[in-house]
Amino acid sequence: MADARICLMITDRRLRWALRHSLAVWLATTALGVVPAYAIDGTWLGNSGTPTEWLDPANWTSNPDLPDGTATFTNNGASATVDANGLVIIGAAAFTGAAPAYAININDVFAFNGTGVTSNSAATQTFNVISTLIFQNSSSASAGTGLVTYNNSGSISFQGTSTAGSATFTNNGSLEFNNTSTAATATIANNAVVSFQDASSAGSAGITNNASGTISFNTTSTADSATIGNDGTVTFGNSSTGGTSSAQLTNNAGGIWNFNDTSTAGAANFVNDGDLSFNNTARAGTSDLTNNSIIDFNDGASADHAAITNQGGGQITFNNTGTADAATITNTLASLSFVDQSTAGTATINNTGPSSTFFSGNSSAGSAQITNRDTVSANAGTIFSGSATASSAAIVNDLGGTTAFNDQSTAGTAVITNKATDGVTVGGILTFGSFGGTDTSSAGDATIVNEAGAFGLGSGGFTLFQAASTADAATVTTNDGAVVAFFDSASGGTARFITNAGGSFDISQLTAAGTTAGSIEGAGTFYLGDKELT
Repeated sequence: MADARICLMITDRRLRWALRHSLAVWLATTALGVVPAYAIDGTWLGNSGTPTEWLDPANWTSNPDLPDGTATFTNNGASATVDANGLVIIGAAAFTGAAPAYAININDVFAFNGTGVTSNSAATQTFNVISTLIFQNSSSASAGTGLVTYNNSGSISFQGTSTAGSATFTNNGSLEFNNTSTAATATIANNAVVSFQDASSAGSAGITNNASGTISFNTTSTADSATIGNDGTVTFGNSSTGGTSSAQLTNNAGGIWNFNDTSTAGAANFVNDGDLSFNNTARAGTSDLTNNSIIDFNDGASADHAAITNQGGGQITFNNTGTADAATITNTLASLSFVDQSTAGTATINNTGPSSTFFSGNSSAGSAQITNRDTVSANAGTIFSGSATASSAAIVNDLGGTTAFNDQSTAGTAVITNKATDGVTVGGILTFGSFGGTDTSSAGDATIVNEAGAFGLGSGGFTLFQAASTADAATVTTNDGAVVAFFDSASGGTARFITNAGGSFDISQLTAAGTTAGSIEGAGTFYLGDKELT
């Protein structure tokens, strides 16, 4: 008999748990709890034999009924601790201007379906959520002038058009926004899980995601105008967005931030000091993105039309078929890399100071506008290696800025301009192959211009062919003070060389007996030494 009683007790506990769980799910997925036509209002008295129990009618002025319309809390000597140990469905909780600090402990399913929580008290009102709290319809977690805080170790769910209002949340459980609900102007400290589903919004909330926290944006949800600081993990999936130009998103050192699927950074202001990745076909949107750490564009992800500042040792890499698209990328004290079959698209890329852009594998510079400007003689440059191509890019080397084609890379049909010296630093420099190396890089069908310098020979732009590189079918124009020169076993191919007055064409340093050229013209100087030009 005793065994039968024990079995019955266990079964009963499991049944009650299952019923509570099912009810919480039902409430979270339906519009149950529209305020009844004849709602019952009540003021908390907290003076029964169980003075803290919400579900004891004797604790309310509505006795013998429990309130299901508005529950009012004021300064009337009532217990300031309230325990909700069973199911509660109510329209609103109102704290008057005279109300002291109340602590409401939610130990079972609790749902607001009317106006939600309003406080006009100078004292902080606290909800401790151990079980499940649901905001439905257009209810608010904090309306009025008073401060309302939520300590959540259970589950809080916003449904319909409900709002977090101006509440403060410390989340150690699950905090979820669904439908078109919003975090509004809430302050959220997250140590566990926050998720935005459907078309929900982070509003203009201030969200701190601590190291143990995860935040996810899914479906078409948006960060809107929120301020989000991340030390944990943030993920945007589906077609979610990083929000408007008012959004301030910061990925701190050690933080992980991912944009997946077709999500976008939107127009957000983003500072990255951690690991940031764009995956699948995610896009950087029109965001203003400052990178001091690592950004990866993977799969077919795109930098879109973002304005990206890569600085302070930052590293940006485009992998797979990723594209810089139409972004503007400023590279200062940092590196930018294109690998695999990625492309620079139609991007504008500015390398300044000791910064480099690398193209390797089968990557392409696309139709990008690339400027290498070395204002401090510290190697601002673009380097092509492997089978990479400059494609139809427009590349400018200025004030000692360089472009190098190594391995079997090619200049494609690019237009490359080597600017002249300013009298302090050297002019732009273009090299094919490394001196004494085995490179077979090619100038392809490129158009190369070595601009004139104002200080005599050597003050203009430089183009150097080294190793076993070739000028191929390029057109190379060398103006006054500029130089084109060949070393090792480099070849002039079938290129057209236009060497104007004051310019220099030099094959005298070849280790081979000579080289070829498609044509030579102009009133410049041709240095042959003992080499033969055919």
